[in-house]
Amino acid sequence: MVTMPVEAAGATRMKRVINGSPYLDIEKSDYLSLRYFVWISNGHNCDVPVPDVIKDQINLNKDYEWNFGLDVFFYWWGSVCAPRYNHLRCTGSLLTPRLVQTACHCVVHFYVHQSTTGRAVALNAAEEKFSVHTATRFVENLPEGVYSKDFVVHPKCNNDNIDKFTKQQGAFSNLKYDYALMILEHPVTPIHGVFAPLYRVADLAKIWTGIMSKRKMCLNIGFGNFRKLNEVLEKSEYLRHGWVTTLDYLSCERMQIYTKHYNEEVTWFCTDKLGPVSFSSGKGDSGGPVTCDNEYAGIVCEGTEDYNKQMSTAFTVYENAYEYREELSYRIYQIYGSDDALNNYRVTSEPFYNLQFSLFLQGNSTSTGSSTINNNILYGFYGLILSSIIG
Repeated sequence: MVTMPVEAAGATRMKRVINGSPYLDIEKSDYLSLRYFVWISNGHNCDVPVPDVIKDQINLNKDYEWNFGLDVFFYWWGSVCAPRYNHLRCTGSLLTPRLVQTACHCVVHFYVHQSTTGRAVALNAAEEKFSVHTATRFVENLPEGVYSKDFVVHPKCNNDNIDKFTKQQGAFSNLKYDYALMILEHPVTPIHGVFAPLYRVADLAKIWTGIMSKRKMCLNIGFGNFRKLNEVLEKSEYLRHGWVTTLDYLSCERMQIYTKHYNEEVTWFCTDKLGPVSFSSGKGDSGGPVTCDNEYAGIVCEGTEDYNKQMSTAFTVYENAYEYREELSYRIYQIYGSDDALNNYRVTSEPFYNLQFSLFLQGNSTSTGSSTINNNILYGFYGLILSSIIG
């Protein structure tokens, strides 16, 4: 979470998120994203905690590392030590006990061949060994994590600004369809008993159209970089938050100076500073939840000093809609053979749509061919649903 300079009385000063204080009470907060977000870290880079039972027996502190002969014995496990703030890879949201939603660029590398478009190729989960830890206020209090088993990325995820000769990103990145899922090896029980909201299809469309037509207030949270972009990159040791406001469809388009086909490819919304203080997501916050009016409206993607780009959950109907959750869980079981511990699917937010209009939308969604999703791609494309509203 990055903070930007504030002009006051002719001088430039820095104001950190909530004055540099951690968020005080996650459990009692009405902002549910504080409870269902997850901390994703590099498990192969020494971020797997020593089990509590071992720490209690041999009186190890939280940050102890095995750096003597026993580390050979524990080699099969990886480096055995506690998570630290600099191990943060990305952020995500816990959809079910075995499923995390995050940003595509967190779990891929972009492959360039004949064009300047970097095609997303999923990393090997067995090699990378990212681990997922459920929400706490302080990094030192993170519970033991669960390893990722596989990564599923949106088939259209790409970076449009990769130089095909140097294989390096240009002055600006241009991430599109920045969606991914992490399948976990074992089920995770959230500390606070809360999973990401499950909406009806029509409600997701309603959230999208509301963001595109009004300046909604949105909450960003995370442990990512929290200093100015031109300062030393440093991730936070405690959870920070900041408020932003959304830009309408046309204003967001004007910010996309390097996007080739905005009208056809936009699956995101833009957020801007709220008032004189600018709060912006930083490196490490990617993939985390963005909530507008306390609704799970987007996923942190990328940003500049001027604005942030958030991937809208209205375009991840297959993952975030009640109508498809049972099928999603079944397909994961077909592919990975692991039953999800959560099977009592129900809408977790109050519906705010017209029933007849909802039936019309559901009729359109079935015509998109969700039954043709193959075993390698869990994503469905439901642009027709939204285009019937926007167009």
